[in-house]
Amino acid sequence: MDHIIKLFKSLSVPGAKEGNIFSALKIDKSGNFRVGISPDKMPSLLITSASDKSAEAVGNIILRNIAVIFDAKCSIVDNDQMEEGFFTIIKFIGDNELLINHFLRSVQVLTSSLGDVYTNEQIKKEVYKFVELFTSLSEPPTRTAQGLWAELFVIERSSDPRKLVAAWHTGPEDKFDFNAGDERIEVKSTSKDVRSHKFSIGQLNSPEGTHAVIASLFTRRSAGGISIERLILDIQPSLAGDAEMLRNFFFVINKTLGNSISESLNISFDYEVAKESLAFYEVKNIPRIMNEHIPAEVSDVFFEVNLSAVKKLGHKDIEDKTGLISIVL
Repeated sequence: MDHIIKLFKSLSVPGAKEGNIFSALKIDKSGNFRVGISPDKMPSLLITSASDKSAEAVGNIILRNIAVIFDAKCSIVDNDQMEEGFFTIIKFIGDNELLINHFLRSVQVLTSSLGDVYTNEQIKKEVYKFVELFTSLSEPPTRTAQGLWAELFVIERSSDPRKLVAAWHTGPEDKFDFNAGDERIEVKSTSKDVRSHKFSIGQLNSPEGTHAVIASLFTRRSAGGISIERLILDIQPSLAGDAEMLRNFFFVINKTLGNSISESLNISFDYEVAKESLAFYEVKNIPRIMNEHIPAEVSDVFFEVNLSAVKKLGHKDIEDKTGLISIVL
């Protein structure tokens, strides 16, 4: 996924200071998508406008980190050759290198969803979806960087990252991190020396007919460890070509980190400690408070459980060897 980043870093800032002028290089063979740099040194994705002109005029978009201009006349300098044409411009606003790289990696969502042949109406639709990925970067984070790192670690270690990303939660109200209907996985991490985690009553009292598992690991901050950004980079190739899966992947990451993303992407944890400590537990084997013991007037019950004495789950202990749970064991 660093292909686009490398292209961007090879670009020279165009000499002109006004107008829609970019130094740009084609991302793929179709030539419909180009990574560019503007006179103010901002990275941009340029999408060639379709020959179809039936779409209605669309208002431009300006957010904290993203600006969009639809169907704009541009001058493109590509390998010292000047070209003019109409493009939709998606410009990143900011000078944080981590965020710039994050933006450039995420443009694969758009290139995958639009493909080689599209209309202006499809550009409008997909660009709006893409912009939604970045609206949460102005909001507070929904969970900790440690929690996100642990979930990415489980995805990266699995035998089928695509299946886990497809089941990844999309909102903080979800009780489990990964939910495939009758199979659910909740990832718990701790920086303590004891394998003790906090649970909601809903996580340990899953509905009848579901199979729920807890993935538990120790997380230790380490400057020489693996960062969130590195895990994203390692997982993304597994999702190549699937626009919806890529969109969900970046949506969860951006929503989780929110306005803390620039400080969080380079947070690192000890990969070996996490790998050695990773263990799985059947929810039914974990000590818990039963639903029937909670008064009707009491809600949002949370409690902490020490898993040290709970039996660990192994691959041989599960019946379905092809399901969600099997790919993480």
